[in-house]
Amino acid sequence: LQSNTAARTMAGGGAAGGAGGGGLQLVFIATGTQVGQVLGAVELLEGVNVRVVSMPCLELFEQQSDAYKAEVLPDGVPIISVEAGSIHGWEKFAHAHIGMTTFGASGPGAAVWDHFGFTPEKIAAKARKVVEFYSSNPVPTLRRPALW
Repeated sequence: LQSNTAARTMAGGGAAGGAGGGGLQLVFIATGTQVGQVLGAVELLEGVNVRVVSMPCLELFEQQSDAYKAEVLPDGVPIISVEAGSIHGWEKFAHAHIGMTTFGASGPGAAVWDHFGFTPEKIAAKARKVVEFYSSNPVPTLRRPALW
C-alpha cells in the first residue's frame, strides 16, 4: 500500500489510494491476504475512485480518535469489508461484506477462494453493484459516537 505507514497500520487501519472528499466512490477494508485480492480488484475497477484500507486490528482502530476514524472511513462513501473469516463484527465499519457466512469448505485453494467470493473478479463485481446502488441511494452513516 503506497500511502500506508507503519504508524497508521499499527493504529489499526492504514489507508492507501483514492482521493478524499467528494471524489471518493468506494472504500474497501481488508485484512491479511485479502488486501492483495482487493488490490487486484481495484485494478479491474476502471473509472471508480477507490480507497483500500488495511485493518489488521479492529480493536486498535476503535481506540483511535474520531477524527482519525472519519479520515480513514469517511461518511457518505460506501464501504465494503473483505475478510476470509466471518463477516461478524464488520457491520460497524462497512455497508456490504465479502466473507464467510457458513462453515468453511474443502477443496483446492483456488476453488474455495472462488466459492466464497475472494477472487479479484468477484470482489470487483460486488464493488460495481455497491457503487451502482449507492449512486442513487443515500449512504447510511455507520459511526455512532456512543459506539466509538
